[in-house]
Amino acid sequence: SIKGNSMMCLGLSAGNISLLGQILMVACVCSDKQNDINTEDRKANDTATAPTGLRLILVRHAEAYRNLPGRQSVPDSMLDTLTPRGIKQADAVGKALKESGVQVATVLTAPTGRAGQTAALLMKALGLQGKPVKDPAVNACQPDETNADKSARIMGAIAKLEKEYPGKTAVIVTHRHLIQCALDRAAQNQRIGTDNNYQCPPGSMTVLHIDKDAWKIEKKPELIGVLTKKPSEGHDQSQAE
Repeated sequence: SIKGNSMMCLGLSAGNISLLGQILMVACVCSDKQNDINTEDRKANDTATAPTGLRLILVRHAEAYRNLPGRQSVPDSMLDTLTPRGIKQADAVGKALKESGVQVATVLTAPTGRAGQTAALLMKALGLQGKPVKDPAVNACQPDETNADKSARIMGAIAKLEKEYPGKTAVIVTHRHLIQCALDRAAQNQRIGTDNNYQCPPGSMTVLHIDKDAWKIEKKPELIGVLTKKPSEGHDQSQAE
């Protein structure tokens, strides 16, 4: 009868709906699991492609009056300030970094006046706001300080930067001996010898890439642009911190 046929149709429909529900439930579970797998894969890929390590730009403070041969005749209040040439050096480093397109995440400086002045001028040329961060760990050599002490100070400061700015670029404006400690560490890692021939003249820039224990020298110490010419005769470009 029509009624019987309707019931049969309804029974089939109910059965089909029940079966379809089970199929859909299994499909949803499988889909959720696949989504979880895809999410984990994306996380793994993001981790694999994320930049690692720290690009470190070491800048020796620009030329100060204490770097000049006639510094005995210079008032004590001026010894720790930049000469006109030093001001140009600091500005040139900042402009060179800006033209390279590098994005500087932070600028650390030794507490000395010549380093702080260099860092401030560099930041201005880069178009960075604020002030450089003064860090005693990158200060000039202290009386009776050993090479091990100097090395430990700069390594500690670099390790902190690597932790805080992974995959980014940081600048440290510091002094000759500390830059040489970092260069020696990188040279040992690259097995290229540590003959300490890096002069690091005032206003010079050095670039390292540091990824945990892997240190690499990307650019040896060099002066920038027009300031690569020899300094005036008699200038003490390396011995004074």
